Amino acid sequence: MRWRFHDDGLDLAERDRKILDMDRWWLAFEQKVGDLNEMFAGGETFDLPRWMESIGDVHPDLKWEFGPAIHQLGHRLVITPEHRYELTELVRTFVDRAPQIDGWEFYALRQPNDLDTAIGMVKSRTLGSLTDVRVSLSPGENNLIDLHYLSKSPTATDDAFVATEALLGEQALNRWVGDISAGKPGGLFGRGAPDGVPFPELAEAFDRFRREIVGSLPADPYHVWVGAAGRAILQLEPLKAADYAAMDDALVASSASAELWKASHHGIRFDSERFSRHGETFVYVKIELSDEDPGFKNDDRADLEFALNTVLVNAQLGCVTGGVKGIRYAYVDVCLTDVDAGIQAMKTALRASNIPRRSWILFSDRIWADEWVGVYDDAPAPPISLPISVSDDD
Repeated sequence: MRWRFHDDGLDLAERDRKILDMDRWWLAFEQKVGDLNEMFAGGETFDLPRWMESIGDVHPDLKWEFGPAIHQLGHRLVITPEHRYELTELVRTFVDRAPQIDGWEFYALRQPNDLDTAIGMVKSRTLGSLTDVRVSLSPGENNLIDLHYLSKSPTATDDAFVATEALLGEQALNRWVGDISAGKPGGLFGRGAPDGVPFPELAEAFDRFRREIVGSLPADPYHVWVGAAGRAILQLEPLKAADYAAMDDALVASSASAELWKASHHGIRFDSERFSRHGETFVYVKIELSDEDPGFKNDDRADLEFALNTVLVNAQLGCVTGGVKGIRYAYVDVCLTDVDAGIQAMKTALRASNIPRRSWILFSDRIWADEWVGVYDDAPAPPISLPISVSDDD
């Protein structure tokens, strides 16, 4: 379901029901705080995992964990969707509605920890050790950072994953970390890798690497320079189907950045933060080409791109970065400096161009994979699935 970009229809009603579930859960949690405090102080215990099953009333895929508070003496509760990235906005709303309780902190996603805490978490969860472990950082796919754990002693990949998440936090893990591997120096995973840094220095080295990637991105917002940039052409070979989610029917794409296009439509945890140093968000318009509504054809896309780009650039809300010809749909790639204001400007411009009713604004970011905005208020839901990899010839 949509959460961030809902409308006044079924999604809003479902959202309201979920918020009621959240509030009921927090009320029950408040009533249980005394028992939780006593148990964590070493007193009487109860079946905590069974009691926490009730969090499934909000969503069955939510995970949780307790730990020491970060900014005070007390406890913290973390609620996370883990690999269900599209639930991130729902989790943030859930945690935002948490009550103020003395001695308690509540977080959406697992937080970064200090070194001693991170080492302790690895030991308690995997029984692994980080003694003498070094970590090699290298450029990964789509501006991700690959981490290679190197140790003369066996270091399981599970240890490396837990260590990374515990030290860097879940948000950095989801947005910036690519492959995580472990092995002996010179072994299968370590062969050819630099010596790396000692694990205690990983957080600082990772932040430095991340800042280098951000520093390599265009210095100006896209709308300042894209107009003067050329376009890369990508030839694609989609499989024929009755209908197509995402850009699954793309035949020919043109883009100001081939790297950006492949990353944003490749399905590998795309996050706009890795491709803009100005907080821009990458979205795209999807327009059905129908014999029953022949008012818009693939050949009309260039005029639409020009009209849309003019509106966005003049308002400094973003720009068009490319376009795509598909089997059943036409697409326009867009970069926005302000998501909410930009979407409203896009809807106005798109409606003025009289594009078909089955037209939507969709999002490249993985956390918004289930989100969509109809160009028209009566637009049906688009066909949606996770983006898939496609071959290209640039």
